[in-house]
Amino acid sequence: MTWLEHYLKDGFVAGKNMTIADFTVVASLSTMVDSGYDISKFPVATAYLEKCKTKMVDYEEANGKGSAQFGEFAKSKMGSF
Repeated sequence: MTWLEHYLKDGFVAGKNMTIADFTVVASLSTMVDSGYDISKFPVATAYLEKCKTKMVDYEEANGKGSAQFGEFAKSKMGSF
């Protein structure tokens, strides 16, 4: 996670503007969070995820629902970590 915070120094993964790279990272990061991984120790990544959730058009439909479903499945199989 420390490496991710380094890449987010300009606001998004590849610089000052959102790119397709951010959609990929947000899909992975949101799935980690919904599966029980606590990212609160990483304030830049936490703020980034929340920012992207609001800026990405149709985030909830495109990613949020599936991430939450996978998270519930993962937690039922392994508990939170």
